[in-house]
Amino acid sequence: MADVMHVHNRIRWNVGILHRDISSNNVFFYEIDGGKDVRGLLIDFDHAVDVSIPKVTRHLDRSGTLSFMSINNLAGNIQWVTGLDDWESALYLMCWIGTYGFNKHQAPDPAVLDKLKIRKWCEGSLDDIAWLKRVFLETENSLYYLTDQFLQDLPMIEYIKGLVHALRTKLISSPDLGFEFHGAQKKSAGQGVRDVRIDPFENRIGKERQLMTSLLQILEGYSERTRILRRSNK
Repeated sequence: MADVMHVHNRIRWNVGILHRDISSNNVFFYEIDGGKDVRGLLIDFDHAVDVSIPKVTRHLDRSGTLSFMSINNLAGNIQWVTGLDDWESALYLMCWIGTYGFNKHQAPDPAVLDKLKIRKWCEGSLDDIAWLKRVFLETENSLYYLTDQFLQDLPMIEYIKGLVHALRTKLISSPDLGFEFHGAQKKSAGQGVRDVRIDPFENRIGKERQLMTSLLQILEGYSERTRILRRSNK
């Protein structure tokens, strides 16, 4: 996954293009060196946009694959499309992999499919899904409702779970950012201020580059650790 998001970040900052559909359909993984290493490949730029064109860099068209769409995208609001939307999608993709595996042979027992909370990312209205994702991302503990349902026998599952929580912390409640940037739920602007709600997702747009750099560092760190472990086991 580090390969995928490394390329994503470079395309964003060097070319000004955002992918806008990081999903299980558009990210492929393949083994090299006899299984000692795994690489990722990002494909399908059908939904990509040039961020220098204002008319196409709003969320009004709600583009992407439903289960992996960012909260801003699902809400169809007028906020700018940024690389943080794609990083949020990458977080959802890691949750999807942790729950369903890398391929159909690792999928969970059919008897438990209806009990998986992640299935609700495919049900209801777009606004309902956006609200549900806000609930799951709001706190570290609320995210456990998803990660506790990860496949326990999936290779590197503890690394995947740790990565998901680390990415969520940096994206949603980074200690480097102030209160107005924290959380996933809209909140009151403060005592005595009526009908004014702060949306942390809107506020974080101004921290796009800083957060994207930090998120990639986290992902590359986990990637290196799993690479060392795979090589030691071969």
